[in-house]
Amino acid sequence: MRRCGRSSRSIGIDCFLLATTLKWSAGEEYRLLEDRLFDHTASCRHEDIGVIEWLEAHDKLAGWAQFAGAILALGLTYFTAFMPVWHRKRQLEASGKRLLQNGYETMESFHRTFGHFLPLSINLHAASLAMSSVADEISRFPIYELDDQGSRSVARHLIATGVTLSGTRLMLDSMAKDIEGRPATEEERDIIRDFMAEQLKLITNMLNGVELKRPEWPGASQSNPSPTS
Repeated sequence: MRRCGRSSRSIGIDCFLLATTLKWSAGEEYRLLEDRLFDHTASCRHEDIGVIEWLEAHDKLAGWAQFAGAILALGLTYFTAFMPVWHRKRQLEASGKRLLQNGYETMESFHRTFGHFLPLSINLHAASLAMSSVADEISRFPIYELDDQGSRSVARHLIATGVTLSGTRLMLDSMAKDIEGRPATEEERDIIRDFMAEQLKLITNMLNGVELKRPEWPGASQSNPSPTS
C-alpha cells in the first residue's frame, strides 16, 4: 500500500511539472509572437514616416501625387457609378435583337407552313395571334432608351418590324373572314403567301443591314419635287 501511495504522489508531481513546463513554453511562444508583431508594426510606422518626410522634402512631387490620386479616385467613382447603366444598355441592345429575331421567325414559320396545305380560318387566326403577340412585345419595349437611333439602328428596325407584323395581322384577319367555314383556295393561299413573302423580305433585309429605300411611284418625282430644286 505504501508503494502504491508513493507512486501516485510521484505521478502527480510529474504531471504538475509537465503542465507547468507546457504553460511556460506556450507563454514564451506567445511573447515571441507579440515581439515579432511589435517589430513589424514599428517597421511599418518607420516606413510611413519615411514616405511622409520624403513627400515633405519634395513639395512639387507631393502635389502631383495628390493630383494623380484624386484623378484615380474620380475615375473609379465614375466607373462604379455608370457600370450599371452600361450593363443595362447592353441588355437592351441584346433584347432588341432577340425581338427582331422573333419577328422574323414568326413570319417565316407561317409563310413556310402555309405552302403545304390549304389553311382554314382558324389557321389564319393563329398566325394573326402570334404576330400580334410579337408586335405587342415590341410596342412595350423601351425603344427610345437605346443609344443608337440611326436609320439602320435596332430601334428603327424594331419600329419597322412591329408595323410590318401589325399590317400582316390585319391582312390575315381580313382573309380569315373571307374564308370563314371553308378552306382557302389555292389562289387565296398564294395571295397570302406572296404578301407574307414581301414582308419577310423586308425583315430579312433589315436583319442583314441592307439599306432600305422608300418605294418610288411612277410620276412621283414630277408631282413632288425635292425641296432643294
